[in-house]
Amino acid sequence: RKFSNTSLKLYDRLPYILLRRKTKNCRLLIDTGSTENFIDYDIAPQHLITKIPNTIKMKSVSGYFNVTHQCTIPPNLLKINLKTDTTFGIYKFHTFFNGIIGHDTLEQNDSIIDYKNKEITINGTKSIYIKLKVCLIVCLSFIGG
Repeated sequence: RKFSNTSLKLYDRLPYILLRRKTKNCRLLIDTGSTENFIDYDIAPQHLITKIPNTIKMKSVSGYFNVTHQCTIPPNLLKINLKTDTTFGIYKFHTFFNGIIGHDTLEQNDSIIDYKNKEITINGTKSIYIKLKVCLIVCLSFIGG
């Protein structure tokens, strides 16, 4: 089998939470396929960033990457009604999104994603509206048997 040289281009809408900040807004991708949370170095509260004793090797759809720092952010700074402090690995994975909020955090905080009404309920509070980013997705197909 070989991949075809022509790829099918589709557009999809990815859900994210927009956190308005005084200095720079933060766009957190809602990623139910990720078990971890990530945030860009330049958007993370600098005074909360710590070095991880042992580098963690992670795998994503883009390949492998290393996480050497993390940031544990208290609920009052995130302002999305999480119960406890939330740890983010420091990693810039995208040019539009500033971070990922993953499945485990969403599940621990009794989150309900309502795509029809474009909102997310976290710990019983239905005040966070989901925005949708249109992104290009390239699908590869196999040729031959």
